[in-house]
Amino acid sequence: MRKIILQMQMTFDGYVSGPNGELDWIDFDPDMGKNHFALAEGASLSIVGHTVYEQMAQYWPQAAVNPNGDPQEIEYAKLINSIPKLVITTEDKQPVWENTTACVVNSDEQIVQKIHELQQQPGEYMLVNGGIQTAQTFIVNDLLDELRIDICPVTLGQGKALFTKNLALDLVDVKQYKSGALGLTYCIKKQ
Repeated sequence: MRKIILQMQMTFDGYVSGPNGELDWIDFDPDMGKNHFALAEGASLSIVGHTVYEQMAQYWPQAAVNPNGDPQEIEYAKLINSIPKLVITTEDKQPVWENTTACVVNSDEQIVQKIHELQQQPGEYMLVNGGIQTAQTFIVNDLLDELRIDICPVTLGQGKALFTKNLALDLVDVKQYKSGALGLTYCIKKQ
């Protein structure tokens, strides 16, 4: 059975976005980028919510062919474009980003059922890349096996928190980045 990993960046005070969805605080540390690349490279499926999908679908296809782009970002763009993607959405709309399938749902129960079906398929692991509502749905419904959280050295004082329930976690790995951010890997203890 494929395991499910959630990868997100978080502020030191526990927010994954500002109150209005702001992400301008995110750290783009090159070493962190290498870790994100390695994690995405091993994923057999990337899962994203509709809002994050819309942002990614506008950015990454063009980033892969940007002649003036950062070489590391171009390589990541090529990778993320090629990975099979599943967008969780309530809208019955055909995805435009290559290698993307829509999972049209009307309830958490439908998401859980679809994810359980996908877990039975061959592959290394599925990677949840956000957004916050999708991530919270995976947390609340005990769908995750592992968290990869990058704690950025910034506080917002207010914003959107990721966790809405208690989780028991085992720390597996800590990476310290030059920027002062920390990459934390936790296995989730199943209750």
